[in-house]
Amino acid sequence: MIDDRLLRAENPSLAVLPSQPDPSNLKIEKPHAARNMIPLPSPSDSGNDAGGARAVRGLAVYADQATSTLTNFVMTFLALQSGSSAEFGSFILVYGALQIAIAANRAVTAEPLMVEAGDSEALARSTGPATGLAIVNGIGLGLLGVLLSTLVADDVARQTILIGSVLLPGLLLLDTTRFVFFAEGRPRRALRMDGLWGILLVGGALGLGAADALTPTTVFLTWAVAGSLSATIAVVIDRIVPSIRGVVPWFRSTVHLSGRYLGEELVKTGSTWLVFFLVARGVSVAALGVLSGARILFGPLNLLFLATHAYGVTEGTRMIRESKGPHFRRVMYGVSVGLAALPFVLALIIRSIPESLGQTLIPTWVDLASVVYLVAIRVSAIGAIAGLRVILRAYRAPRKSLHAEVAGSIALPAATAVGVIPGTIEAAAIGTGIGQWIGVPFWIRAVRRAVSTDSRTSRN
Repeated sequence: MIDDRLLRAENPSLAVLPSQPDPSNLKIEKPHAARNMIPLPSPSDSGNDAGGARAVRGLAVYADQATSTLTNFVMTFLALQSGSSAEFGSFILVYGALQIAIAANRAVTAEPLMVEAGDSEALARSTGPATGLAIVNGIGLGLLGVLLSTLVADDVARQTILIGSVLLPGLLLLDTTRFVFFAEGRPRRALRMDGLWGILLVGGALGLGAADALTPTTVFLTWAVAGSLSATIAVVIDRIVPSIRGVVPWFRSTVHLSGRYLGEELVKTGSTWLVFFLVARGVSVAALGVLSGARILFGPLNLLFLATHAYGVTEGTRMIRESKGPHFRRVMYGVSVGLAALPFVLALIIRSIPESLGQTLIPTWVDLASVVYLVAIRVSAIGAIAGLRVILRAYRAPRKSLHAEVAGSIALPAATAVGVIPGTIEAAAIGTGIGQWIGVPFWIRAVRRAVSTDSRTSRN
């Protein structure tokens, strides 16, 4: 809607309504000089909102997610190759805890930022406090990690906890800055930052190898230092000013979003760990290892799910602001169907790989390949939910998203508990797959309610 005050300001001949202030008294505020208060990039940088520009941004987002995922993979692969099985086991437990911390921080910083995409003023106000909150979270969780490390006897685990705790502020800043660029429509800058991260990691690893100093802890140290350094360089080059003073006011203004996003993440994590426990207790730890290993074979799809979320939420928010919500929903419904079908295609490809070649790559290939179709059932449901979650994020419906996650997180372990009764790995895999699919109707219902609520609000 065009503000009639602006029309009158540009056309003095128009009558000034008694209920409106005189346009001559309008005050125009000057933009602040700081990076987090200046106008966002011009169309020449982020592109206009035509389909071609969206496609370019999409390619950059997917390329960035592939780069960051590859960097993480290289780090874990080097850690696996440089230590014993026991050392890697201790390392991977700590690394898993770090991923939970990163996901929790993302829920309260990046997720609220992404739903501001398309609103340059809101983003300008949010960038500084969001990156500042990431640093505060890193300091707080890092101090907790240092205290916990004193209770750990295992040397590798204790050293990894200390490294992650000290460098956690930089790692959380790296993750949040990435989503700042996504929200602003500048994913190529995120790609530049993560590309530097990967280059620094590889360079450091080569140096460690030359010095015969490759261990899980030194590899992890190199990875964390490289990430923190690339984040620092990015915020300096792009004049991002983390605002510690603005953290509390911004958090209060976004807690209705971030609180539910954080709750959603914690519920999902708790449900997943409960499934692990049920499979290990109801069948065997070996069965849990086989099912988890089979899930790793679907790693490329996990990358696709993450990139779809990052790109879909930011672009969907822009499209809704442009009154293109129906088109956005049709696209995302199609994406959900596609993401649900891809796991079975990948499973077919995996099963077509000769056993001899598979065993050359992974010694337990035969066991993993035997359950890959059954594991695809659950991954398929996760793909369907990924597309529906994007719609709920773009429509700023955190309450409905949380309710759907809670319902699905109850159904998943419940169905798993039934599936492990026969005591076979096949039954357990079917149980987890059915449990994940039971949650899909709750997400569909949540999307319909969110769209209905938005339609009523628009009419009002």
